Parts: sequence; C-alpha cells; structure tokens
Amino acid sequence: MKKIIIVLLGMSVMLMAQRPDMFEEKRNIEAMRIYRLIDVLDLSDSQVDAFIPALKKHDKKIKELRDSKADAIRDGRKLYDEESLSQKQVDKLFQTLNKIDSDINQERQKFIASLSKYLDPKQQLKYIGFDQRFRNEVGKFLRGREDFNQQRDDFNRKKRK
Repeated sequence: MKKIIIVLLGMSVMLMAQRPDMFEEKRNIEAMRIYRLIDVLDLSDSQVDAFIPALKKHDKKIKELRDSKADAIRDGRKLYDEESLSQKQVDKLFQTLNKIDSDINQERQKFIASLSKYLDPKQQLKYIGFDQRFRNEVGKFLRGREDFNQQRDDFNRKKRK
C-alpha cells in the first residue's frame, strides 16, 4: 500500500513539471507534501492508512477556518468603505477574527494531542518540524520560480524589441 501511494504521488509530482493551473498546482504540492511526510516519518503501511486520513481531515478543517478568516477580512474591507463606520462594527469584526484564530489554535492543539494515536514519539517530533520546513521550502521554490518566470519574460520582451 505504501509503495503504491509513493508511486502515485511521485507520478503526480512529475506532472508539476508541466505548467498546471492554480488548482492542479495546489494538488501537486499537497501530493508532494504527503509523499515527503511518509518518507521523512518512515510510516508503515498501517500508519499511512490511519494517519493520512486524519491529517487530511485536519487540513480540511484548518482550510475552512482560514477561508472563514479571509471572508471576515473581506467584510472588514467593505466596512472600511462605508460612510457610517461605527466602533461597534469594528469591535464585532475583531471579535470574529479572534474567535477564528482561537478555533484554528484549538484545532491544531487537538490534532497535535492526537498524534500519539498514529505516530511513535520520534515520529511525532519529526512531524512537528516537518510541516513548517516543508512550507518554507515550497515558498522558496515558488518565489524562485516567479523570479525565473519574470527574468524569462523580461528577456523575451527585450528580444522582441
């Protein structure tokens, strides 16, 4: 099972070499994250079968909360443009944002507390550091690619002139 997942995830990563749309790119990055997580934590087949669905459920919940926060921030931008902005409206927005942040922290704490159901103590510690490192690596990769694309576009514009 683990080998099949690794092969499928590896194939999806190879597809990243093509220029996918934003949705496909996010899916490919997520596939790479799962692949790397399985590898770094050295998960057994039974751990993969139990941990990955729990991780995906956690990720989905965090995404929903972040989307709610983004909606609240958009509401705040709309409030800013209103003629009759009141302190009560601002306080309510801040209260909503604080509640969402609190919910995100609670969800993370709940998930971290559940890690012992799926991972041994060393794997738990590796997991804690993995997520942040992976996000940093992806950020660097995307920024580097943006720089490359910008340089390529600049070069092509100069070439056309």
